[in-house]
Amino acid sequence: MDDRIAFISNDGKGRVKLEYIQNGNDRILSWNVKGSKALEIVYDAEGAILLQRPVKLDKEGVNKRVRDVLKATGLETAQKTEFIGVMLKKPCPKCSEYALASHTEAFSSSEEAPIMPIYYCTNCKAKSYYLTDQYLEYLVLSNRELFSENDISALSSDKTAFLNELREHIIRIFASKRIMCIK
Repeated sequence: MDDRIAFISNDGKGRVKLEYIQNGNDRILSWNVKGSKALEIVYDAEGAILLQRPVKLDKEGVNKRVRDVLKATGLETAQKTEFIGVMLKKPCPKCSEYALASHTEAFSSSEEAPIMPIYYCTNCKAKSYYLTDQYLEYLVLSNRELFSENDISALSSDKTAFLNELREHIIRIFASKRIMCIK
């Protein structure tokens, strides 16, 4: 992808995707609009979810957000391309095919979408999850009220150890539900 060009696509059903490179990092932003609300997702170049949150944006609000991102990145125009959903560039833990799509598309509203980045295999239909450190830290910081001051202090003093401990708890929870971890 050229680092001076942004690519935008729209499926005509409320899904919008903006792809660009900023400071050498590929970014993909997507919005799934349902009425006056949207699910906003930021992906890295591999298709891993870095941020996912419901926002109060209708179609025009998303168009404004796209213009704002283009302006902030210094890319005031974007080439229009065909809409293709974002796929995670990792093999399915069940069938090993590179066919992992974000599970958020299956929900009718942004409030129903899972907080955890769940993927499904378009080949074998297995559900799995992939959790980046950036998204895990975002979850903790945006839900501070669920954590004690000791937890927040541990995050500040030794972020790696805190996130690893939290990840271990998450692995146990998803293992009990038979949802596999994507490596």
